[in-house]
Amino acid sequence: MPARLKIRLHGNQPEGPFAHAQALQSLVYGWIQAMDRTRAEELHDTNSSKPFSISPLVPSGNSDCVFYVSCLDDSLTDIICKGADSCDQNVYLKASHKVLTFTLDPKIDFESETSWTKLERNSEAANAWKVYLLSPTVCRIKEQLFPLPDPVNYFASWYYRWQGFGQPHPPQAPEIIEFVRDRVVVTAFSGETVDVPINARQSTFPGFVGFVDLAVHKPKNSEKDILKRLDMLTSLAEYSGTGAQTMRGLGQTRVERLNISAT
Repeated sequence: MPARLKIRLHGNQPEGPFAHAQALQSLVYGWIQAMDRTRAEELHDTNSSKPFSISPLVPSGNSDCVFYVSCLDDSLTDIICKGADSCDQNVYLKASHKVLTFTLDPKIDFESETSWTKLERNSEAANAWKVYLLSPTVCRIKEQLFPLPDPVNYFASWYYRWQGFGQPHPPQAPEIIEFVRDRVVVTAFSGETVDVPINARQSTFPGFVGFVDLAVHKPKNSEKDILKRLDMLTSLAEYSGTGAQTMRGLGQTRVERLNISAT
């Protein structure tokens, strides 16, 4: 069951939205490890997509900040919540050459949650969407980085996360990805590409932040099934994120359906 957890930290302001990205990732892994060491090691060591993503750390009030952990796995959601409750409530986040101290709020809110069945049931035969890339977004293919808006990269990212962690499975990749490649176009976009530091060595990733409007070129009534599948994948974006480095704040996404009438 996909879920988005809101986690509050008290006592300091972050140095920047991505200054603590590596430290937040370590913090969440620590919570998982506290409850299931084997699971934590498996998640850490795998090179494939992970069943959770972590947002940037952002201010919330004078001396508070928040971040979000989005999970695609029921058991992992429970592990993270229990692990956070069992660990030290003092949180130390390193950034640059100093460490900031926070106090973890014991109350973790479910910002949103759904089910795989509900995502499928609520999908429509949509043919246009507005994709809000709330944090810098970049897709990686064979070690090459693609920060510019691209429908194929976005839908492939959502597809492979659904295939890896969701039920029921979407159509086979060649069918749905080829449809996107042939028929889905960018009709408008606005934003900028920025370089984001993602670790203590100041390694950076380029990412696009802004919005991208996507539309199916000349949709047909006979294509309603695949249009519903595309819409189903867009609904996952809030929980899965988009592209690479979603464990370190990149790829936070929200999608708005623009049109549900196939003609």
